[in-house]
Amino acid sequence: MLKNYIKIAIKVLLRRKFFTFISLFAISFTLVVLMVATAALDHVFAPVPPETKQDRTLGIFRASMRGENSAYNGNPGYGFLDKYVRTLPNVEMVSIFPPTRMGMRLSPT
Repeated sequence: MLKNYIKIAIKVLLRRKFFTFISLFAISFTLVVLMVATAALDHVFAPVPPETKQDRTLGIFRASMRGENSAYNGNPGYGFLDKYVRTLPNVEMVSIFPPTRMGMRLSPT
């Protein structure tokens, strides 16, 4: 029975090539659009593992050191994070990683 269905489908495909092309293209394009939309919505609305316990997460991205005549602002170093963040009370787990550099800004000289 399945063999007969396949034979009929092949005969129709060979008889109406342009209509078959349009139908297959439309079905494929619709599936691609639906998959991309689903992936985008999943990325926006579904939490990924680091974000599932956001109320228990602390991020330290910048450090500032100020004196009477000078100030230093920048990324906290490993020594600072190791000394002060690892010793925070009631900390279950600590992860230290270097900051990512998204781009480079060049100033004219």
